[in-house]
Amino acid sequence: MEQVNKAQWKAASGSGKGVDPALVKAQVLLDRAFISPGEIDGAYGGNVKKALRVFQAKHGLRPTGKLDQATWKALTAGDQAPVLTRYTVTKADIKGPFTARIPKDTKQAAKLPRLSYTSPLELLSESFHMSPLVLKKLNPGANFKKAGTRLVVANVAGRKPEGKVARVLVEKQTQTVRVYDKDQKLIALYPATIGSGDFPSPAGNLKVVAVAEYPPLVLTSKLAYAR
Repeated sequence: MEQVNKAQWKAASGSGKGVDPALVKAQVLLDRAFISPGEIDGAYGGNVKKALRVFQAKHGLRPTGKLDQATWKALTAGDQAPVLTRYTVTKADIKGPFTARIPKDTKQAAKLPRLSYTSPLELLSESFHMSPLVLKKLNPGANFKKAGTRLVVANVAGRKPEGKVARVLVEKQTQTVRVYDKDQKLIALYPATIGSGDFPSPAGNLKVVAVAEYPPLVLTSKLAYAR
């Protein structure tokens, strides 16, 4: 925890393999800037590069997608809060219901009554935007199924972006969801999986009329979407 919270930029950041403490810190800071790097995993993947390019452009930096010293300075300058914090597992976290397995086959997945988490570990990982691997590495030997277990987690919960949402752009080419205010200022960016060849997501102008936390998967007319 201390190693990640106190991590400093170095020229090799993002170039190695495994979990890089500096990259974990950068990913949490990007997440808290509402330019999501995807799951916080300490690895230099495509979503991290995409998020860095957007962050750099937004802050007047050259959009290289690399975690250079200028980008590190911009990330850390306006956010001094610890990037890792502690959390106690609650009864609600382990209550479920959980789905034993989500089929990889889309048609089989659509037969499930809901797309639930498969375990408390997956629920907790998603809650704190982390990969299960990193959550387990930060908490060796922890019992994720027991209420009262103390965990080290990414300090990302309970935050909301500034500004009022006026438009949400789901962009297939970049596989992102971009959120704008009425002046077309970018409020937030998230990576997304947007359909497939067999089951593409709906195109055109759509209106959000409801939000489902645990939706079923609906297949109709070769369109796949969460109802």
